[in-house]
Amino acid sequence: TAYRRQRQMCIRDRVTTENGTTEYKLDTNSSYVVPIITGYTPSINGQELGFNTDKTAYVLDQTSGAPTGGTTVPTISDIAVSYAANEESVTVTAGGNKTGTAFTYTVNGGASQTGTYGTALSGIHYDDVVVITPDTQTGYDISADKTTVNVTDDTTNNTVTVTYKANDQEVYVNFVEENTGCLLYTSPSPRDRSLS
Repeated sequence: TAYRRQRQMCIRDRVTTENGTTEYKLDTNSSYVVPIITGYTPSINGQELGFNTDKTAYVLDQTSGAPTGGTTVPTISDIAVSYAANEESVTVTAGGNKTGTAFTYTVNGGASQTGTYGTALSGIHYDDVVVITPDTQTGYDISADKTTVNVTDDTTNNTVTVTYKANDQEVYVNFVEENTGCLLYTSPSPRDRSLS
């Protein structure tokens, strides 16, 4: 189940008609600016609101899914603007890893899930917190530019880079006398190693 935060704002317009009754409605000749909350998409009664041409605000009018009005005071459920967190892309890449190496991650402290390097995680939303744990790989040191992502709408912020670096290894060469099979010398010898 995707974790989503929602925020609400109630919009009401009270109009007194010619016969003296009070009506609550959204005027067809007016538009109402709905505040933008970065990373969230507003909707009314399940219908998403569209951007203005200047991309700075949403407009609410009669075609937006809001009720046309009536003589009863609207309730929040009638004309509430709901804000749902946008789905965002989070990607974990790796270098130096062996084929089949993966990672685990949690979203908002939930159950551990398995991810594949280079493939975007699904079901991640704005404001989620994703914690990454790279798989171990024998003989390698692992480093990551970060292990926690506070998800935003910035692709750079939502990318994690993991690096696998092979540990230094020592190779010993034994020199053996061909006729006798006796060990003549090991390189590097313990004495050679102590001098380095």
